[in-house]
Amino acid sequence: MSKIEQFERLHQLRENGVLTEAEFQAEKQKLISGEKETGSGRWRLFAAAAGVGVVVIGGAVVAMGYGSPSATSTSAPTASASAVAGDPGDGSLAEPLKTDETGGDSAAATLQFAVSPEAIGANPGYLEQRLGVPKVKTKYQLVFDVSGCRVEYGVEGNAVSSIDADVTASCQPTVQGVKITPSTTYGQIHRKQPSGTYIASCLSGCGNAADPTVDLSYPGSRSNQFLGLHYSAGYDQVTSALERWDKAVRAERGLGEFDTPDDYEAFSCVAGPPDDVSAQLEKVRVRHIQIREEVDVASC
Repeated sequence: MSKIEQFERLHQLRENGVLTEAEFQAEKQKLISGEKETGSGRWRLFAAAAGVGVVVIGGAVVAMGYGSPSATSTSAPTASASAVAGDPGDGSLAEPLKTDETGGDSAAATLQFAVSPEAIGANPGYLEQRLGVPKVKTKYQLVFDVSGCRVEYGVEGNAVSSIDADVTASCQPTVQGVKITPSTTYGQIHRKQPSGTYIASCLSGCGNAADPTVDLSYPGSRSNQFLGLHYSAGYDQVTSALERWDKAVRAERGLGEFDTPDDYEAFSCVAGPPDDVSAQLEKVRVRHIQIREEVDVASC
């Protein structure tokens, strides 16, 4: 029996209450270190059950026959592709990702696909095959509930053109190898991927249509197949930074705090804040992710 199969069976024992957490951890370490099976009696009993047949029914492990000549032997499931993917390849064995109830991709792998560039350009029908029945389906939009995430797709013609997802306690997608949680800040992403640019949708004369925002943006270009990646935060987090940025732009143009600009273009879709504003934005926490097709530079 391979290590992966042994670990998978050990994991089943813990899930079904046959082993305590302490016993599971002890036997897991023995598997990783290559020690022979000298552990708990219950683990040895489980290993022995492999010879008389093990059937997994709805998560319960049932040993059949107990050596009876008439017993039917059914081997336990082999390691899934997701379990193999969970092995870091450094000699240790990571816990395999759990499969969903339908036996398909693991929940984590499904979410990773749902918010990946791979989904851009996909046929909407293909998304339904991968993600199930959408909560919303129109000519221009698909919305799915994927592992606790509300993932929205913009559709143009017969292809997906954009992906949007809110970051919440129940929705923590992995984007470009970085897991985005409600605690993830612009600064953490920017330090890891310094090519990003801060872009303010509006600094002054914004009207009442929508609250202005500041995104950490990675515009589409030839090097990334013209796919733009944009991290956003709520207005409440960036209010102070927007005010400071507005004052800096006014000072550059010789305007006072309450002067009316002749042209508001300099205050719309502004990139590259002053250093003090950038330092303030580094602490902002990500609340939304968008991936979209864009041939030109990122726009507001």
